[in-house]
Amino acid sequence: MDKTVILVLLSGLLSCVTCQYQFINTAKTWSQAQVYCRDNFVDMATINSSTQMTKLLSSAPGNWKTPAWIGVNDISWWWSLNNTPLDGSTYWDVGQPDNVNSEVCVYMSNMKWSNADCNKLQHAVCYDKTSNNYILVRDPINFNILSMTWSDAKSYCRAHYTDLATVTDVTLMKVQKAILAQSYGQAGLIVWIGLNRGWTWSDQSSFSFTNWDSSEPKGAGLDCGTVQFPSGQWKSSICTNSLPFICTGAPATVQSDTQTSQYVYVSLNKTWTGAQEYCRANYVDLVTITDQTKLDQITSSLPVRWTGPSWIASYNIAWMWAFGDSALVGRGLWDVGQPDNVNKNENCVYMSNQKWSDASCDVPQHFVCYNANTKSYILARDPVNFNILSLSWRQAQLYCEEKYTELATVTDATVSIVQAVIMDQSYGQSKLIVWIGLHRGAGTLQTQSCNAVDFPSKRWIGVNCASTHNFICTK
Repeated sequence: MDKTVILVLLSGLLSCVTCQYQFINTAKTWSQAQVYCRDNFVDMATINSSTQMTKLLSSAPGNWKTPAWIGVNDISWWWSLNNTPLDGSTYWDVGQPDNVNSEVCVYMSNMKWSNADCNKLQHAVCYDKTSNNYILVRDPINFNILSMTWSDAKSYCRAHYTDLATVTDVTLMKVQKAILAQSYGQAGLIVWIGLNRGWTWSDQSSFSFTNWDSSEPKGAGLDCGTVQFPSGQWKSSICTNSLPFICTGAPATVQSDTQTSQYVYVSLNKTWTGAQEYCRANYVDLVTITDQTKLDQITSSLPVRWTGPSWIASYNIAWMWAFGDSALVGRGLWDVGQPDNVNKNENCVYMSNQKWSDASCDVPQHFVCYNANTKSYILARDPVNFNILSLSWRQAQLYCEEKYTELATVTDATVSIVQAVIMDQSYGQSKLIVWIGLHRGAGTLQTQSCNAVDFPSKRWIGVNCASTHNFICTK
């Protein structure tokens, strides 16, 4: 069976005439979904026609019935003039905007903004680009100051001047002076300005198509849009709900004749964890390489000029010292062939004759504690009969923490001191097996080592898991 290798490339904004929709079956809030889409594709899904609506619905798995986020939202404030986003200084009054009863239009009074119901009748201030002046709207016959809804005010300003006024650091005083002069000193006059919060796309493109359900959008805190399956109708929802989502992307494809499962070569710089999340959300998982044959197959399918480290599925949990929760630095004092993790559960370390070996943490062993107060090492004994104690690694750790400080940390500088204590306190048993404080700990991305394949050499290398590289998924 032929295999298609997909190279995902991060690109600039694309027209949705040719874009592809990527259904991501990972639950995220709307904002988290937006970040994910922008990081990994282009943006959240934009829909400009019924044809695109049909294409988007086909991106979901068969018989899918759960709502999914799309790019439509009314989170941001916008100026009516040129449909530009609110940026820079704002002049909200105390407690504003409060969005009571879905108040998404803005008036100004005494240079302070408040949001209000867009259907409320208020005075209005227009901007005239030709004269670069602001005009308080009056009846042309009786010269009374007109009151109208926000939408009517916008239409009036666009018909007679340019648009409703945009109020910024530069224009604030000029607008206020126009209000004072044209209202004969009414500083607190309430007037509509061009600021509003309307439904827009995440990529800030304009609306040319909508598919709202008959009762939508509802507003009142429901500020992000979902698409319903299989109907394709849109509904507004609380933005902090966690849902699957749909991105817009345009992955390029490279053909290959390899007779194996499909691999996906992803040209995005991510940490190992980020790469794993990406593969699991979009494909199956990071690629697992079980033998040289599989590595050769992957290499033979590489896109042109694919070089450098690429994350694969395997990783190494760091060896950590119990005392101070610090990572093992350097090569350590491992015995020949160690650590071997024979039974896949050998996550704790014992020392015998100054050499380390890994072992199951549940095996009872003697152990050596460290006392930070006296800076000394103690071979643990029963306080009643003085026999050398044998405990599991975790029990030994708890014993040392309760009686002293912690299980012993053994370094090049201290190994001979610890060994001398063991011999002295065990009456010359140089090969006594004792737990020390070294174990496989979860650590952090900074202390873990994850595996990558370096191309074109095909050599495995251990890399800091927090660094960013390309990666390979299994599809």
